[in-house]
Formats: sequence, structure tokens, C-alpha cells
Amino acid sequence: MRNRRGNSSTPKSPALAGLVIGLLITLVIATASYFWPQSSAVKDALLISLIGISVSVALSARLKLSEISQSMGDVERETQGFNQIQQLAKRDSAVLVRYTELRKEIDELVTGTYYLKSIDEVFEDDVRSIDDLRKGEVLRSTCPISTVSAKRAREQIADVRYLASIQAHIAAAQRGVDVTRVYLFKDIVAFGDDVMIAHLKDLATKIRIEIVLHSEARLREEFDYLVFGDRRVSVGVVGGDTGTVQSAIVHSNRDTVERYIEKYGRLATLASSLETTITKLQKHRTRT
Repeated sequence: MRNRRGNSSTPKSPALAGLVIGLLITLVIATASYFWPQSSAVKDALLISLIGISVSVALSARLKLSEISQSMGDVERETQGFNQIQQLAKRDSAVLVRYTELRKEIDELVTGTYYLKSIDEVFEDDVRSIDDLRKGEVLRSTCPISTVSAKRAREQIADVRYLASIQAHIAAAQRGVDVTRVYLFKDIVAFGDDVMIAHLKDLATKIRIEIVLHSEARLREEFDYLVFGDRRVSVGVVGGDTGTVQSAIVHSNRDTVERYIEKYGRLATLASSLETTITKLQKHRTRT
């Protein structure tokens, strides 16, 4: 607990401080006039100082009044806006529902949380967040590959939004960001698509690639998240049986970010290098 020191008599307001100084100068002028009635130069200088301080006091007071007036204006506009929304809601209840949703989003944003409701928003936010990373920071990235079929997996890595994200990963690595991307596959068979392997081999020449197989790691759920340095984490919401992300929740509060950094560290212990996984695939094909 911080120690409290004795209360200071120093005025907290600039306007009040100027007023106190002005009063002191007035007393000095009166004293100078009494003891040195011929010292007009001293009195003139002090008088000029008093005028200057008086002007400063007036300007400070005017600034405070301006701030109060602006705040009152903001409150008035917000009240008018809410009244207008209420009037519209009488004709269309969806207006009030949407207003309530937006207010909830603002309240959540204050706590460091916001929602990305479509895959387009997810990719856009990912690229923007990756672009903000600078040399020495760490990008911890995961990518669940579709569990539907090899065809769907190929479509996933050919998607222009996916490719834009990959380019952001590569650009980050080129400017000194420590980039790791963990790809999650259903099993070794799902991993073994030739197009997918060629893509990962090329990508591995630019950023660090790790592989996790659900069948071996025994992960309890599908998941996708990216941790941008120690700033924020984007947690994907995997949709249906696709095994791919459809929306996301972004957290900026420190506790959540640190929790996902630790979670990523545990995931890394379950991951294998691309080369090791390819060797495992070759052995699997030999046996079958």
C-alpha cells in the first residue's frame, strides 16, 4: 500500500493557481507603492505581469468551460440518438435488437474482446494483425486442414484469402518476426495428398512449419488460433464438420493472451517437423 504524504496546499487547477499568483502580485504592488512611491518601473513591471496572469486565468477558465460544454453536447447528442432509435424501434423491433447488440459489442471491446462474424473478417483481421508485428516479435500460428476430403483441403489452400494470409506470414518472417505455423491434419492419410505436401514443402523454405496429426496427438477438439506477439490472440470457431474456421473471437487482455501462448507451447511438444512427418507417411505407404 502506498504511503500517503502530507496534503499539499498547491492549487490543483491552473486557473486557481494563476488567481493565487495574481493576488500575491497585487499585494507586492501595493507594498511597492507604499515603500517605494517613486519606483514606477517596479510597479509597471508588476502590473504588466498581473495583466498577463489575469489573461491566462481567463483563457484557462474559458478552456474548462469549453470542455464542459463539449461533454454536455456529446451527452445531448447521444440522448437524442437513443430517443430516435426508440422511435424507430416502435415501427421495427429489429432496430432495437441491433442497437442492443452493438452496445454489447462496445462493452466487450472495453474488456479487450471483439468478434469476427465471418471468414472474410477473420482473414482480414489476421492479415492486419500480422502486418503490425515487428522484428523480434513472435507469430504463433495454427491452421486446421479440412477434414471433409482431399479436394476440400486443396480448395482451402488455393483460396485467395488463405494465400493473402500466407503472404503476410512470409513478409513478417522477412522483416524479422519469428514465425511458426502448425498445420493440423486428421491423420497421416489426410496429410498424404501430393498437392498439400508440395505446398508445405515450398512454404517450409520461407517459414517454420510443424505438423500435428489428430489421430496421434489425441486432441480433444478441432481448434485454430493465432497469437500475435504478446498483443492479442484470435481464436477461431470451427464450423460444423468441416474442420475449418468460420468465425473468430479476438482477445487483447493479457491473461488470455498468456494462456494461449502457454497452450501453443504445449501444442509444439506434440508437433513434428515436416520432414519427420513425410518420412512417417512413406513408412505408412510401405506397410499398406
